[in-house]
Amino acid sequence: MKTLVIADNDELVENIKNSLEKRGMDAIVYRWLLKALDNLEEISPDLIIISAFEYPRHWKTLVQFCHSGITGKIPVCILYRQQEISEEELKKERELGIYGVFYDSESSQLDELLASLYAPSADRGASFGRSGSGAACHACRLR
Repeated sequence: MKTLVIADNDELVENIKNSLEKRGMDAIVYRWLLKALDNLEEISPDLIIISAFEYPRHWKTLVQFCHSGITGKIPVCILYRQQEISEEELKKERELGIYGVFYDSESSQLDELLASLYAPSADRGASFGRSGSGAACHACRLR
């Protein structure tokens, strides 16, 4: 399983790679989103993890390009954010086809998203939402 990681923060990249390695997944890391976009067809990833914090506008272009089907394979997309966003923004992300969002690269949030993504299909029906306290949810799944 090939994963494209698009982030420039060394600590974030290392934490993501560790989560992926636990599941036996390979990571291809790009620090420049436009370079990743240019090579997307050749990479043909199954999963893309993008730092929306570092690429606040460009991630939307990349996701829309992926979901257009031009590359032949439509990967699952997960976002990293440093802070929680409004319900309206979460709705927009859902409409763009984002599978989930994680807010803390050092916690198990990404692990939870990966587990839900690769769980038997019956388990994927449940959705994760925000916690009642308004704090960042654990592995906020948008679908």
